[in-house]
Amino acid sequence: MRNLCAINPTVSTNTNVTRRWIVSAGLIAGIVLVFLLLGYLVYALINAEAF
Repeated sequence: MRNLCAINPTVSTNTNVTRRWIVSAGLIAGIVLVFLLLGYLVYALINAEAF
């Protein structure tokens, strides 16, 4: 495995960049999902008080 990386270093950097993008996208999607759920919870609580 070490020889593969030594022969072609662009392969390892490319996979690291791809993994970083996947992790960043997942993290941002998770944060957005949490905020959407919190917003829906507040919306449901406000509507529940009207009844």
